[in-house]
This record gives sequence, structure tokens and C-alpha cells, in this order.
Amino acid sequence: MKLSLLIFLVTIYGAVGKKGIAHKKTCEPHNPSFKICCNGVLQNKGINNECCGTEAYDSTFKICCHGVVQSRGLNKECCETEPFNPEARICCKGQLHFRGVNKACCGTEPFNPETKMCCKGQLHFRGVNKACCGREPFNPDFKMCCNEKLYTRKPGYVC
Repeated sequence: MKLSLLIFLVTIYGAVGKKGIAHKKTCEPHNPSFKICCNGVLQNKGINNECCGTEAYDSTFKICCHGVVQSRGLNKECCETEPFNPEARICCKGQLHFRGVNKACCGTEPFNPETKMCCKGQLHFRGVNKACCGREPFNPDFKMCCNEKLYTRKPGYVC
């Protein structure tokens, strides 16, 4: 009984690892020079060298973004389902923005870390501040942060 149940589960869900977690589905034996296995579906290889779900595609000219194959062009990354060129744009929590001088994200907003800093999702001008204490920026030369509360720095004091 147990063996037939295991065979049934492997047939339906693919191979099962030591921890009982189903792995990516495999295909029947095939020649990888001519076929590519995409999540249990055997596809003609041709120029296709990658899989997007069960679809085979050529990653030189296409890109897979969250299960959707699209033209690559200059795009090297995905922002949700939209491909983009990271040299020109930046993706912040699923929202695309023009990069400009921005090199980082604070929530959905892009920013330049040379002039601003992000403290728990809030943007602040950097100025002399070098660190965050909760949502507040501060300069550790003059203040100290203990349990997300700022205190004046005193010699020998610790949190």
C-alpha cells in the first residue's frame, strides 16, 4: 500500500526529497541535445536554452519575468512581470522608476544614498547622519541608539 501511494505521489508531484518536499518535475528520458525538460514538459530544444514554467525559450533574445516570456532587448532584469534595463531604470518593490542618480530603494521610492538615507521605510536627507535609530537618522559621533531610542553619547556608556 505504501509503495503504491509513493509511486502515485511521485507520478503526480515529481520526485520527493528527504524532507518530503516535492521537487521540480522531471521528464521521461531524452537526449538533451534535442529536447529540454521544462517543469515536467518535454520541449524541442532548437535554440532554446532556458525554461519559463513549462515553456522553453532562447535567453539570448527573450527574458522570463514571473512566468511570462517577453522580448529581451536591452533588458537584463525583471520588475514583477515587466522586463527592464537596470542601467536606465530601478525597481522598488514592484514599481519601475528612471534611475538617474538613484542607486537604492526606500520602500517604493528610489534614492541616492550619497545624499539621502532610508530609516525603516522613511527617507531623510543624510547631512551629518551616518546611521538610523528606528525611523530617525543620527550621527553616532554624538548620539547612541538603544532599543530604537536616541540618547546623547557619553564616554563609557553602553546600552
